[in-house]
Amino acid sequence: MNWKAKVLGCLMVAPIMVGAFGTTARAGQQQIAASGMWRAVVATEGAQRTCFVLATPTTRMPSELRRDPGYLFVSLVRGKGTEFSSELGYPLADAGHVLTVEGHSYELTARDATVWLRSPVEEPAVLSAMRAGRSLEVSVRSGRGNATTDTYDLGGFSATLDELKKRCRP
Repeated sequence: MNWKAKVLGCLMVAPIMVGAFGTTARAGQQQIAASGMWRAVVATEGAQRTCFVLATPTTRMPSELRRDPGYLFVSLVRGKGTEFSSELGYPLADAGHVLTVEGHSYELTARDATVWLRSPVEEPAVLSAMRAGRSLEVSVRSGRGNATTDTYDLGGFSATLDELKKRCRP
């Protein structure tokens, strides 16, 4: 099981953090910063340390569809910088997924219920747009053909990511 699956398992079972800078409900995860809708988390398993910021969507459209919770992650990846991903909470179609930040769109690729940027070369542009923007949309097609859009508030993103970068080395 990869680290995101383990983190998501913890997130679905109990609130991720207790208090502003408390520890998680599951040993090995600790919130180290928070601002706006964003939380910075360090997850440790054995010698492996994973550092990321995450948020939950402010809106999920269409609202009447039943689905598991969704999350957006920006992870610190040793030697690579950052990695954008989003967990949608349901199986996705093979294609037809787009990330939009302040009018700029980026193609996404999917595996199971998670999307990443199709072109990793776009990571710096997406990160810059997220720092400057007010909101972000992840628009995808489910494996059943439903079109959905999760919207995230970017207020607090930069401050949370900056604090994570100061305090965590993956």
